[in-house]
Amino acid sequence: MSLLFLTFLFPLLGFATLAAARGKFAENTAALVGVGSMGLSALTAAWAITDFLTNTPADGAYTQLLWQ
Repeated sequence: MSLLFLTFLFPLLGFATLAAARGKFAENTAALVGVGSMGLSALTAAWAITDFLTNTPADGAYTQLLWQ
């Protein structure tokens, strides 16, 4: 579950890539970056759900430290 932050990071990286390119990509490449980043995010979320359901913590809750 330590890779759960990738659910938010993939779309952010896709946006940053497309914003930095500013129309320099072909339409199909831009679509691939946009849809691909969302697809990776969905796969990461599905993996996190599967991992949580198969390895449920003893107390039934999962705590993730975001920063110190």
